[in-house]
Amino acid sequence: MIIIFAVSVLSLLTQSSATSLNIDLAAEDCLTNRTYTTRSGDTCARIARAHRVPRGSLVWLNDVQSDCSDLRAGQPLCIQESCDLCPVFRGATCVEIAQATEIGVDQLFAWNEFLNEDCTNLLAGDEVCVAEPGLSPTPTTTFITATLRVRGYATEIVDPPGTVPRGTTPRCGQYYQVKSGDYCNSISDRFSIDLDLFKAINPSINGECTNLVPGLYYCVSPTVDWNQTTTTTVTSAYNTAPAPTPSGTTSQCYEWYVVQSGDSCNRIASIYGISVHDLRLWNPSLKEDCSNLRPGLAYCIRGEAVTGKSPASSIARPTWEALHGG
Repeated sequence: MIIIFAVSVLSLLTQSSATSLNIDLAAEDCLTNRTYTTRSGDTCARIARAHRVPRGSLVWLNDVQSDCSDLRAGQPLCIQESCDLCPVFRGATCVEIAQATEIGVDQLFAWNEFLNEDCTNLLAGDEVCVAEPGLSPTPTTTFITATLRVRGYATEIVDPPGTVPRGTTPRCGQYYQVKSGDYCNSISDRFSIDLDLFKAINPSINGECTNLVPGLYYCVSPTVDWNQTTTTTVTSAYNTAPAPTPSGTTSQCYEWYVVQSGDSCNRIASIYGISVHDLRLWNPSLKEDCSNLRPGLAYCIRGEAVTGKSPASSIARPTWEALHGG
């Protein structure tokens, strides 16, 4: 028993010493003597912005993955000297940035050592140093940075390549198709877009970012006027279903969705920003577990408010399957 206890204590001391040693080594190896220990919720983009350095420099100095997906709380990072920053606009080249900021291409590479020799690792929305790191901001470079900051946004609107979540801004220049395992922080870092902006232009995302839907396209580069309000004419006319509907589906419907193979109630609710409860109220043929969704049929996804009723009814109704022999 005493031996086991002694071994456990020694193991804890060894782990503690190793952790302390790693932090000390990180600080010792950092030539700028600027270090930062990450906290829960940190992203490379947020850390870079707070220290006025390019996000790419964090990746290069600390050997983290390009999308910073391996960043963890308590991780010591080496931070380069602060500098005047210029946002990278979509499609920009090193030559264009150098010309726009009136510096030499050689200077651009010297002040941004993370850039590869072909300058192919520039990311839209990221930033680069346009003055020597460590120098105080000058009126000239500050003016250039402020003038070009708008260019971090998309300059033209493109059509989404697939289905987008309900509410996503249509004023978007670049979309990303979410894959299983993605999370907001990794997408934010990958496309160098502020996390709060990413959520704002994709308002279907909840506060904890736990409802990203794989397969849907989310905006990752809006135009600068993405939140400009427009005057629209509201109409109360109901729309006709674009396909056959299940029995009992409300006719007082403003918007319809034709179910595709592989759909589920949760997926449809996430796409259109509604609750599964409301989906079943407007489409009372749906079972509680939504196991009877029929591909090819139209379901109401925005209808009149229904009060005093539950999705399940005790009154038997003829089903679409019974009427059509399904």
